[in-house]
Amino acid sequence: MQTHSYKAGILATVLFSGSAILPASALGQDQPSDTVILDIRSEGMAGVTPHSKDAAAHSAFMMLGERFAELPGELDGPAEAREAIELVWDLLSGATAIRIDQSNQAPGMSFAISNTPVGPNSGQEFLERIVDFAKRTGGPVDQDEQGYFVDSPVGQIRADSVRDGSTMSLRLGTDAAADTQVMSYGLPAGTTPVMSGQIDLQKLGQIVSQIISQEEPEFAEFIEEYSWAIDEAPLVEFAYGTNEQHQIITSRMYDSKEWLSKLGSDSSITFERDNMASIPQDATLATGFPFSLDFMLDMIDKAAEEAGEDPFGEIEEELGFDIRGDVLENIGPHFMYYQADSTGGGGLLSSILLCEVRNSPDLLRAHTNLRNRFNEFTGDQANGYIRIRTWSSGGHDAYSLVTPGLPVPFEPSWAILGENLVVACSPLGLSAAIHQLDQSSTSVLDNPKFANSVLDIMQGDEVSSFAFSDSERYAKAGYSSVNFLLSGLSNAVRSPSDPSRDAGILMPAYDTFVSGINPRGMVTYWDGDDYVSMTRLDGSVLVELSEFTGQLGGMQGVIGIGALQAGILLPALGNARESAQQLKGASQVRGVVQGMIIYANNGEGAVPNNVDVLIEDGYITEEMLISPVTNAYDGRGDIVIRTSLGEEDVNSFHPALVLVIDRAMYINGNNEINVGFADGHVETIPAWRVDEILDDKINEGAREDFMLD
Repeated sequence: MQTHSYKAGILATVLFSGSAILPASALGQDQPSDTVILDIRSEGMAGVTPHSKDAAAHSAFMMLGERFAELPGELDGPAEAREAIELVWDLLSGATAIRIDQSNQAPGMSFAISNTPVGPNSGQEFLERIVDFAKRTGGPVDQDEQGYFVDSPVGQIRADSVRDGSTMSLRLGTDAAADTQVMSYGLPAGTTPVMSGQIDLQKLGQIVSQIISQEEPEFAEFIEEYSWAIDEAPLVEFAYGTNEQHQIITSRMYDSKEWLSKLGSDSSITFERDNMASIPQDATLATGFPFSLDFMLDMIDKAAEEAGEDPFGEIEEELGFDIRGDVLENIGPHFMYYQADSTGGGGLLSSILLCEVRNSPDLLRAHTNLRNRFNEFTGDQANGYIRIRTWSSGGHDAYSLVTPGLPVPFEPSWAILGENLVVACSPLGLSAAIHQLDQSSTSVLDNPKFANSVLDIMQGDEVSSFAFSDSERYAKAGYSSVNFLLSGLSNAVRSPSDPSRDAGILMPAYDTFVSGINPRGMVTYWDGDDYVSMTRLDGSVLVELSEFTGQLGGMQGVIGIGALQAGILLPALGNARESAQQLKGASQVRGVVQGMIIYANNGEGAVPNNVDVLIEDGYITEEMLISPVTNAYDGRGDIVIRTSLGEEDVNSFHPALVLVIDRAMYINGNNEINVGFADGHVETIPAWRVDEILDDKINEGAREDFMLD
């Protein structure tokens, strides 16, 4: 596998950041124009036809616009706020497109945004609403014979309606409106496209690198050195759509094989059905992915070379074996992860990781050395309370990290079996995984759900990666959690002033909800030099949300108990901590007051105009001026003194004359402030009352001394 400097990986990450998280795309559609950088199209919130299980929740979600628009009136906000919220919600509800192209004119790009509103408004009427609102609120909107426009620092933004007035269009540096028609890039027949996009990583990278070079000139040399990461970057297309049974996401990276290989990807690493047979039939979640440590090792080498160090050599000298060659370079590149009933109940704690091993004897020798060193060290340092235990499963040596005498509910276990390093969360899980590799006659290939999700969308007999989830299993586990969340949505859309607006029950009945749930499947593969992915999910968004929450599995109870304990204990602990800090702060304020009084009584004269005098003469310490409650955000002092008082003022012992204040508590917005008075007493006073005290005639000039104005 070819690898390059880690800096090249960073540069490629900049290119990828805008596209890798997006859903996915084109399996053979028309290529974009030569100038397009980005073209994203969406049907909008109101343009989505919800699955039957999602219909009530979708309807309630669309009511949120009305609820948001009510809030300014309830909070005594400006009248324009309601109108602004309504305009934004209508914009999000309609079909929208954003297109960015290269341009010969400054700033080097042209922008076009289109919106086709829903409801009674046409594009022209919606534009008129926006213009009218902008003019009434002081917006810089002008009009000529061509339509509306706004002058901006980067050019003139034109606004008008297109397509017979149905669509509003905003443009900068171009006369062409963005097209709101969502493309079906590779979506199967019968699928309704909901969102699509094209991103040219090469053009995007050129713009990003130009901006970075202008802002950080020293980065220009680095960009020049790794210009291939930009010049060879591919075009990415993606699409998301729905049909009666599924949500489908597709993507394609055109002519990306050579580019990805330079970033550490190897197109020859694939998963065949024989690889998948290592996963048991009762798997509830499974994924296979290629991963090589070569790229990471290359990064370490580059960093070590620049620092003049040899970390692997030092480790080898200490341990007596080559940890790089025997361990790190010996693992991969095929990895598989799964959860299964047989390995621990199908939840998170049933997790199994299978890592390919290139040379088992070398890894076993290194493992024996590491295990012995670990047990020697923990025997000396931990008195035997932690060690690696050796045991046997199916005639194979197995290992577990144990804590003898301590009730730690976690016992990670592993074994090296031929070409596999097997890692499990428990000895039970490891034994089941070993049995699957050794002698099981069935596998996940015999699971109808896996066949209907992963095998059904495979293009050929091998894939670059795959993923499977028993959506029905996990959605059942997450049903109650999502029902709980939807109760919150139902309450959120209700109006305090209009009882008729009620979304009702949003979650389908359990029997209806769990009926006909389709498993999730994903595959990636190479189509020539194009890298392609397809993901197929259940058609219901609520099912997928329930699946996500249900995948916490056996950890839900642990998390729930922990959250309950935290909910009970943390506020009490927080209050106790705050009270202790306030008490300590009050003690420090009292010490400073006493130092000032002693200073004046000793005939030193007026209070010094610099607190350093009190420190230098030993009346107070520097630490006494640091507030234990909070630190002043402006750095001009936490606990501060009056500097404009005379000796007689200090010696008056007047109980209303303020000498010291915890200024940090005051300016940082704490509800209560520690204040010290001339008679030596200290009070923790509400902030509003502190203002009243400082405004008394006796404390004239205190705000200036305390730097509060």
